[in-house]
Amino acid sequence: MQAGFEMITRFADAVGATPHSKQGLTRAQAIAHEGRFFDIGYA
Repeated sequence: MQAGFEMITRFADAVGATPHSKQGLTRAQAIAHEGRFFDIGYA
C-alpha cells in the first residue's frame, strides 16, 4: 500500500499537481471544477 501511495505522490509531483485547497478553491468550487470530467465523459 505504501508503494502505491508513493507512486501516486511522485506522479503528482512530476505533473505539478496541487491540492484544490492550495489553489484557493472552496470545497464547492473544487467539486464543480472536477465535475467537468463527468460532463465530457472521462469518468
